Amino acid sequence: MSPRGAVSGSLRIFILLFFIVGIASAISFYLFDFLNIQTDSEGYINAIKSMSANEALPDRLHRLVKPLSLFFAVLLSSFLGLAAQTALQIQQWLCYLATAFLFFGILQKLFPQDKNLPFVGLLLLLGSQVFAIYGLALMVDAAAWAIELWAIYLMLYLKTADNGLFDKKFLILGLLLGLGFFVKETIFMAGLYIFISILLEKSSFKSKLWAYTQIGTIFGLLVLMGSVATQYLYGKSMLTWWQFAHSDSEMYQLAIPAYLLQVFRTLDLFWFLTIIGIGLALKHLMTGLLSKELAAMLLVGLIGFILFPYLWAYRTDRILFMIGLFFLPFAAMGAAFFGHVQFLLILCGAAMNLFMTYRIYRFEEAGWISFLSVCFLGLLLLAVVLKPFFKIGFRSADSKNIYQN
Repeated sequence: MSPRGAVSGSLRIFILLFFIVGIASAISFYLFDFLNIQTDSEGYINAIKSMSANEALPDRLHRLVKPLSLFFAVLLSSFLGLAAQTALQIQQWLCYLATAFLFFGILQKLFPQDKNLPFVGLLLLLGSQVFAIYGLALMVDAAAWAIELWAIYLMLYLKTADNGLFDKKFLILGLLLGLGFFVKETIFMAGLYIFISILLEKSSFKSKLWAYTQIGTIFGLLVLMGSVATQYLYGKSMLTWWQFAHSDSEMYQLAIPAYLLQVFRTLDLFWFLTIIGIGLALKHLMTGLLSKELAAMLLVGLIGFILFPYLWAYRTDRILFMIGLFFLPFAAMGAAFFGHVQFLLILCGAAMNLFMTYRIYRFEEAGWISFLSVCFLGLLLLAVVLKPFFKIGFRSADSKNIYQN
């Protein structure tokens, strides 16, 4: 393809993505407008006012310790004179958009031979209730997911852009992780992915150690300098926030059924597709066809969900979604198993996810999760029964290319 043709193709994809994400954001905002203002919203709005207008407002949740989470909102408020709430809403939508685009780009890197899977994965992301609600609410979760995915995308880009894996450009990863630390703690999941991804590479121990050293040194310096800066500007540092976040020892009492329910709620009905995708991934792992990048994704997701309740006290679906993101590529693989009806199944699953979430939060109705889980499983079984009529399944001629880079 000529350069002009490649640019034209990229522009068409960009316009299509913008249209899809724009429609999804409009639907989500319409459905969950009543959840737009959360308990923590006031803290973020006060922090924007404090940073943009030097107002001495209460900061009981220590939002000023992570000032980069409100970077765009502060700029909009300072230079355009927008109200803090309006500026935060605009930042959330921009980060919602960035998260969707970055996730699409990651899927392109993970599945370079398949043009459909990135779109499948994007629809799965947009149809997840956590993303639909908290990606647009007056919070900073979308900014956190965007910086997390940006670091992962950069890792994948650096691995494919140069002949040498451990190039000096790995300093950029340390820089992004360090800056991400002052956005939200979700950056630790990206750091874990980078660590495991490097570990799985077929390079010498010395090369891996040099990569870790570059990333770790820059990360550590930025965290130190940033903490000193916030202490000087706002009288508090990351240590202040850490002590506050871990002050309630009772929150560390683990109730496994409640935790598993929150894990399920990260992807809801899409977990059924994820299980199928993981099964396919393990099958290809046994035959050596699974890429190291996908293997790292699976490892990070499993480690994250296992260790999280012992490291962090607040175990809600909103916070756990930073781990759920690592399973969405496998949900896309599971959906692809159903061939020609995959998009129909995803749209049905997304509609069910958002519908039951709306009923649960709006009217506090019970039973929807169990009922719609059975319905969605029935749809999947029906699709399998009708397999011969819809030519369901991977094409055997090129299925291995889906998993290999």
